[in-house]
Amino acid sequence: MGCTLSLQWKCLQGHTGNWSSSRRCYTSNSYPIFINNCLMPAAILFSGNNYAKIALFCQFFNVGHIKKTTYYDIQRKYLTPHIVSFWHEEQERVLTTLSNKSLTVCGDGRNDSPGYSAKYCLYTLMDSETNLIIDSQVVDKREADLKSPRMEKLGLQRSLAAVATKANITELVTDASSTIICMMARNAEYKGILHSLDVWHKAKKLAKTLSEASKKKNMSLLRVWKRSIINHFWWCCAEADGDEVRLKVQYTARNILHHTGLVEQ
Repeated sequence: MGCTLSLQWKCLQGHTGNWSSSRRCYTSNSYPIFINNCLMPAAILFSGNNYAKIALFCQFFNVGHIKKTTYYDIQRKYLTPHIVSFWHEEQERVLTTLSNKSLTVCGDGRNDSPGYSAKYCLYTLMDSETNLIIDSQVVDKREADLKSPRMEKLGLQRSLAAVATKANITELVTDASSTIICMMARNAEYKGILHSLDVWHKAKKLAKTLSEASKKKNMSLLRVWKRSIINHFWWCCAEADGDEVRLKVQYTARNILHHTGLVEQ
């Protein structure tokens, strides 16, 4: 039944017939497969929902719904293969478009849960100029010796390997992960790629450091200057235009801490 209403009718004159609220896709093992029963799993998956929430909603609303086994069966047999196929076509189109350019890509990993309990990590590479995704990799914790922090490094390695022959990556921007910094510095395979650190992550770390420092004795004034210090850091990064030496000179020479009166402290 699922998301489709099917009726068998018979009139007073003895005529009979069948009626369904949805057209059939095909018949499997003498059982009709309706379009609505395929569209519902597709809508759940493509909208980022999960079966349990939608099933509970339908239960409270007293609306017919497909079974859990049917949902995962349709997802496995039809939806997932189409998603993978579409992604490969789109990735090939993007890489073809960017094939003649020197790319500055941004890379970051996202775990399915915070901390050391994460089981999966999705690592993504994005072109910073066009904001187009050029590759993504899913890493299982079991592939990283059951150590969550290693998943991000493994995801980056796979992404770089996947696009190595299709894209000319000249610069990689990541967060300040010590494992990735070490990997990019020591691995000869990545010598042609300039590794830069993301300003946003650095500013976030600076804000955290200032918050902790402001809790110390006679350092409470930092709370007032916190936002200005972070804005000053962003300005210095923009003015330096990628020049590390210039950034250090500007931030040191015009360091806002001189205005707070906390230098001697």
